[in-house]
Amino acid sequence: MSNNRNAMRIVKDRVRAGFTLLELLIVISVVAVLA
Repeated sequence: MSNNRNAMRIVKDRVRAGFTLLELLIVISVVAVLA
């Protein structure tokens, strides 16, 4: 069970990292268009 929890935690962390990367890309593209 503990291994399952660790795997879920790792997946959640990776999903969060992916979302933050997407947000960064969106912000950069918006700034590039406005600049």
